[in-house]
Amino acid sequence: TYLPLLNSYGGNFVNQDWSPGFAGPEGIGALERLFSFIPYMPSGSAEFDTDQEVQVLLQGQCMALTEYTGLTHQVDDPAASKVAGQINMAATPSQEKSGPAIGTFICGIASGAPNPQGAKKFLEWFTSSPIQIDFAKTNGSAAVTGSALTDKTISSQYRWLPAIADAVNNSVAKPHTPDEPKFEDILGTRLNEALVQALSQKSGYRSIASQKLTQAANEITAYLKQQGGYF
Repeated sequence: TYLPLLNSYGGNFVNQDWSPGFAGPEGIGALERLFSFIPYMPSGSAEFDTDQEVQVLLQGQCMALTEYTGLTHQVDDPAASKVAGQINMAATPSQEKSGPAIGTFICGIASGAPNPQGAKKFLEWFTSSPIQIDFAKTNGSAAVTGSALTDKTISSQYRWLPAIADAVNNSVAKPHTPDEPKFEDILGTRLNEALVQALSQKSGYRSIASQKLTQAANEITAYLKQQGGYF
């Protein structure tokens, strides 16, 4: 949830020189805004994982949720949702711009793959426009091509596909480095601490945001220097 807000405020997870970009006014403002929603958060939300977040939405107990596109298969299923047909989808909100984070789920071919040419052919086939259109027709699955996401016939049946297309077109890629998961681990730890503190204090959100984001930025900087590169 934080990275799309950070992007929407014009901040960066990592700047072009690889320095952390979230501890400035944009990042602090984004986290302070997130904390402003605390009065509306369900009880116990600090401990929620994805499955619990999804259930709160499907039970009609929250007004909005930032979640993976895979959730769309459940929103209209009466067996899964108490509010079937009542949930709509959109790209993440804008402050200066919309900035959905992208890069969590990707595909590629491992250097040690036994049949890299065969794998390449499969990816070319699967990501081709005709196959992706067929894929989108199957329960509105989240396709990866513009032709499938914007097909008028399919979009009229599965209302989330245009929202996914909008999100992809405005998305912000995560840093292209094998160290990116470590960056997220460091930032995520400090964000969780900040949320717990904000829930407890119910005030002083800007100070909490500034302190924890600065701590995370310093830790990422130290890690990058330890790795011997980037700067």
